[in-house]
Amino acid sequence: QTDRQTDREMRALCLHSFRTNGAIMKAQAQLAAYELIPDLELDFLDGIHECTAAEAEAVAPAHKRFFPTAEYGPYREWWNSRTDAESGEVVYERFDAVVDAVAAALRANEYDGLIGFSQGGAVAAVVVAMMMHGRFPDLTPLRFAWFQGTFAARHGPATHFFDGLREGPRVLVTTYAEDPFVPPAATRKLAGHFPAAAYLE
Repeated sequence: QTDRQTDREMRALCLHSFRTNGAIMKAQAQLAAYELIPDLELDFLDGIHECTAAEAEAVAPAHKRFFPTAEYGPYREWWNSRTDAESGEVVYERFDAVVDAVAAALRANEYDGLIGFSQGGAVAAVVVAMMMHGRFPDLTPLRFAWFQGTFAARHGPATHFFDGLREGPRVLVTTYAEDPFVPPAATRKLAGHFPAAAYLE
């Protein structure tokens, strides 16, 4: 074992779901993560895009009641998708800025793991896949990753990063059988890209 593994608690960077933020994810997920991995220190990164008034208005009323912006701060997201009119490919607005922001956060701290829920899970999964393909060679290799209720990013220029994955961190992929936002089949398909990933539904 290295000093990183023995001299301190493990530490993970967490990426929140669509139109929430790091404070909301902390409220939602911290206890569950501690149960899965004891002695795990969690840091919560905010998505790079603060929702506009119109975008925030579209957030479900129940969500706004449980997580009011007055208490938790503005809702945020990572990217938005569109279909390119010429190529027909799905394109994620802000994709490069998002992966660069996550890489910068990983670079600034010595993280053992990367955790993402829903849209944040898609971000985490593509960053891990990119690292497994040799992108961001200056980053400390991750020991583990956890992707909850999510899917493989469909951003056309990045889909190839999910092909031919080999050596990498231990990966846990989980979902709810009745997830109303991401079909479990999509999460199951994501798990299939990562060799020896553990999948729980």
